[in-house]
Amino acid sequence: MDVAKQFSSYLKQENKTENTVQGYTSGIRQYIKWFEGSYDRKLTKLYRQNILEYISYLKNVKMLNAKSINHKISSLAKFNEFLIQKGSQQDQVILKTDMIKVQTVYASPTQIVELDVKKFLQSVLEDNNKRNYAIATLLAYTGVRISEALSIKMNDFNLQTGECIIRSGKGGKQRIVLLNSKV
Repeated sequence: MDVAKQFSSYLKQENKTENTVQGYTSGIRQYIKWFEGSYDRKLTKLYRQNILEYISYLKNVKMLNAKSINHKISSLAKFNEFLIQKGSQQDQVILKTDMIKVQTVYASPTQIVELDVKKFLQSVLEDNNKRNYAIATLLAYTGVRISEALSIKMNDFNLQTGECIIRSGKGGKQRIVLLNSKV
């Protein structure tokens, strides 16, 4: 069994989601292909200098964005952990500082003032659609994602404890959201 398949099995044993297993395994296969193409030898362990060269290659030759590079670095960090556990490697060669700062421009939450939220909710209320008003209020005051809000059932709410169970959260994970008095 090749090392990428062994790594995939390792991730599955750690109960990683199928998307994580596929993404990390793909990232490792790409690194192995780059390494063997660059150095004309089989990969046996990770070296810090090779990792730094690979990051430079991803930035300057492949022109990947920071998120894509960080995903590959995360894959390599987990692979490094796997090699250590397997006994093929002694040291961690990937550092947290290898991650590239992602500069994404988002609207600052401080720019959305409560008056704007109230105006929006009032316009939804004036449409006389109780369902839409309930969804908009839930989104505005709890921080749930739209996809999560649309999959909530009535029995997911517990009004005595002021909680709502989100059963289909990001990554298929379940979580509990606290409801405030406005919701």
